[in-house]
Amino acid sequence: MAKKTVIISEDQLLITSKGEIIKAKELINSKHSLLQWNDSYMPAELESTESIDSDLILIGGAQGRTITCNPNTVFLGNNYPIDGPNIKAIKVSRYLPLFGDLHLSQKELDYLGHSISHLQGKRPNMHLTQFIPATLSKLNRKSLSKIMDILFNNGRVQHLDQNSKDILIILLSRLGKYFDGQTKHVATDITGSLMLRNKKSKLTKNPTKTENIRYIRSCKSGAMRIKFKDADHAIIGSFICQTS
Repeated sequence: MAKKTVIISEDQLLITSKGEIIKAKELINSKHSLLQWNDSYMPAELESTESIDSDLILIGGAQGRTITCNPNTVFLGNNYPIDGPNIKAIKVSRYLPLFGDLHLSQKELDYLGHSISHLQGKRPNMHLTQFIPATLSKLNRKSLSKIMDILFNNGRVQHLDQNSKDILIILLSRLGKYFDGQTKHVATDITGSLMLRNKKSKLTKNPTKTENIRYIRSCKSGAMRIKFKDADHAIIGSFICQTS
């Protein structure tokens, strides 16, 4: 039987079967299950997790998503690992309407939204970083939709670091929102802005989409091996990885 494993950074974002966004290292001594793709999204039970020594690389998608994984990682839609600067087309997660059960009042939403987005509108500089908390993944559909309306009041969110950009991509994909996180200046610059393509109403219900990815750089980070009980395609962040 195949091992059904993936090797990723201990800080790689994951989505639990309950919709919570966590880091891979939070799986240690936990009872979380993750997600898999098998013509639809479904829970994926874990057999084991362990910290290991492994080479890691950072891969970026054309719309701003990233994954930090072993160089031999293979993705849905392409049966070969990424090699050097070559661009590959793969399938990524596009619409995953999985929500938490946390409901916030309008007053709480206004306070939270404006406390998060107070940096918006400021002139960019190297010391300015917009933080998006992973705890937003615990919100129900209604509360999450309202928070996104507040954050994207001007059609975009600026000053994002890599982690916050990935969180925001996952959250927008829950709502089926089209977005543009493509780097405009330097191909290896994965930070910056995320813009809604249609601010008001354009939605998609296609569960996956084709997106180009490229190698960005090698990474120095702790690594983890995640072994699944039975999952051929694991959801890692917003990527769909073939287990091996």
